Amino acid sequence: MNSDQKDAAQREFETLAAALQEANREARLTGDYSKLAPIAEELKAAQQRLRDLKSKLLDDDGPMSISLTALVAEKIERMFALTEQSEVRSLLEENCAANLPFIKKEGDPNLERIRLAVLKLSGGNLSDLKRFISTANVDWRDVLALLEAKPELEEINRHIRQKALREL
Repeated sequence: MNSDQKDAAQREFETLAAALQEANREARLTGDYSKLAPIAEELKAAQQRLRDLKSKLLDDDGPMSISLTALVAEKIERMFALTEQSEVRSLLEENCAANLPFIKKEGDPNLERIRLAVLKLSGGNLSDLKRFISTANVDWRDVLALLEAKPELEEINRHIRQKALREL
């Protein structure tokens, strides 16, 4: 097992991800979404191969766990009950760390952003935190996009609630 295998798997994943994006654009234009499912399945398989190789490399080279920054630790203390803080720390250190796609090591500039995003999206709810960490493990860009869209989504939900109240 070597990093060349992991690099090849990463290139395969990136190629398939680009193919899926292109197929998605084409499907939006033509209305024919039939080509998306097979490409998405190939992408999932490539992603799993990449995770497996990355996990093997990390097992060989060191732990997947990455310690929390002071800012992330502070957010945990503010957002979660004292009884949950230890579990939240463990979840982030072990499941929102080097196991994330494209996160290679401690000090990766995206890791703190991802961890802060899943914390904020969770709103201090442990089950929501687990759900957002799971999402980040598939594609952490999704949690960053959700966080950016959150104010807009909250505004839309507010308008929907107001409309429903007016209709009562």
